Amino acid sequence: MKLDEIANYLKMSLLIATGLARAGFFGFSSKSGHYKRQAVIDFDKYGVQWNSSLKPRLMPEGIDPVVSGWENPPRHTMTEYCVSIEAKNWGLADTYWLANFFFKVNPFYFPQHDAVQRLYLSKVKLKEKFIALNGNSRIIVYPDKSGRLALIQVFGEGNPKEKFGGCLVEAKNKITSVLNWLTMCSDGAIPIVQENWVGLPSGDIHFITSKVALDTIIEPKDFIEHQPLRDAQSLYRLGLNCNEPMYAFLSFWRACEAMDAVQKEWIKQYRQRYAGNEYFSTLLKNYGQLVIPDHPVFGEYKGWKLNKAANMLRDKFRNSIAHAHMQDSDNLLTGSDEGSNQRVQAALATLRYIVKERLNFLNKIFDLIYGLKV
Repeated sequence: MKLDEIANYLKMSLLIATGLARAGFFGFSSKSGHYKRQAVIDFDKYGVQWNSSLKPRLMPEGIDPVVSGWENPPRHTMTEYCVSIEAKNWGLADTYWLANFFFKVNPFYFPQHDAVQRLYLSKVKLKEKFIALNGNSRIIVYPDKSGRLALIQVFGEGNPKEKFGGCLVEAKNKITSVLNWLTMCSDGAIPIVQENWVGLPSGDIHFITSKVALDTIIEPKDFIEHQPLRDAQSLYRLGLNCNEPMYAFLSFWRACEAMDAVQKEWIKQYRQRYAGNEYFSTLLKNYGQLVIPDHPVFGEYKGWKLNKAANMLRDKFRNSIAHAHMQDSDNLLTGSDEGSNQRVQAALATLRYIVKERLNFLNKIFDLIYGLKV
């Protein structure tokens, strides 16, 4: 099928069909510019291609932003990527966009490297796609080929390059009511495991992802657990395993509280016991002087001591998450507004750095204590 035939079949403008084709929503075309009819039918039924014969399209790991001053960003830094079919602008600005929220990973549409995926299929079954109306917006809910919930799409107007993540905020807010309804009907978890938005008619695919860890060689002989740090390390691990920024924030914050308890209960007594050990005293002094690095991702917290930054983050976010409707506040964080979610997400790089840096230093302190006790 040629593009004009596809547009006519799907009852959409040629401009929209062109953008979808450029982004791969009809698979690949032949050299003559024809697309397989079955691929177009599949798009109509499922919103994307679920053809396993299509080679996965993945962003290479370790790509850092090229914006001057943002090199080597810390973990959890959120970066917006744009994958374009051609290096140069083809002369026609985008005027529409399509946001895609996947409930199962589709390797053909640039999945995030560190998304926490479900190990079992969605329990929500659909006989066919359906359209839900939210004001003037049409929210399209699609099954996959097995008839299980797989994708929600929203079309919008405007240029997706005008604001960082702006399309995602608008689209996520539009689908919240449908997500809540699906969750209440199924009474089961329905996590979004992959999301992106496509500029139309360019076909440029945009997505936001966080910087992921590089490969790490683990030496079993190095294993040791310092019991006082068990709770803090467990909470840090749970924060990394969470897709939802609000609950990742709470878990990281609780790790801070666990480390505060360690300092009060353990470090105080060891400071007195090993007061004459110069290395131990130096470690404690350096621990108290740890500061946030000078990197733009840390924003206003650059150069702050870790405790001061953690306390500010607590005042700014923690209570608004944990006690959202038990206080008078204009900053309620409930998961119903994507703009608020992104503000929390942006703060995670700072809080994660605080927790990891404190844990690393406390491990050094307990390594020394263990050696002194032996």
